[in-house]
This record gives sequence, C-alpha cells and structure tokens, in this order.
Amino acid sequence: MRKIQKPLPDDLESVRFFCYNLLMKTLYDVQQLLKRFGIIVYLGKRLYDIEMMKIELERLYQSGLLEKEDYLTAELILRREHRLEKERLEAKGNNHG
Repeated sequence: MRKIQKPLPDDLESVRFFCYNLLMKTLYDVQQLLKRFGIIVYLGKRLYDIEMMKIELERLYQSGLLEKEDYLTAELILRREHRLEKERLEAKGNNHG
C-alpha cells in the first residue's frame, strides 16, 4: 500500500501564487492583485491610474509583500498599458488638432 503524501501548506501557497502569476495578463488582473492588499486606485484618468498603480506595486514589493515574479509580471503589464494609453491619447490629440 502506497502512502499518499499531502502537500504542505507552503507548497499550496506557492502553487497558488504561481497559478495566479500565469493568469495575470491585463490591467484588470493587476487591479485585482492590488485589491488583495486593500489598494484601490482611481484618480479619474487612466494614465494617472496606471502610474499610481506602478507606485503602489513597487511599495508592496519593497515591503516584501509581493513575490518577485508577481511584481515583474505586473510591472510589465503596467508598462504596456501605459504605453498603449499614451499612444491612444496622442492619436486622439492628433485627430482633433
């Protein structure tokens, strides 16, 4: 008879974070990550929201509350969203100018 080995709670936690990291792909996912720490960002302009999320994300990481992989994934998402939003605003400005 084989003994079934149950995963330790630490193993489950690392698997959960790994799976979450794989699923994090959009700005909404980063918002949900921040929300887990009680952080909700709304400044009224999407570009400002993204910039504030970057600041909050960095503070969480520097405090040791975020894993490096989660931080880097979220940071890349925010960089992409920031670039896309700037391009959208520039295109909008050129169309109306």
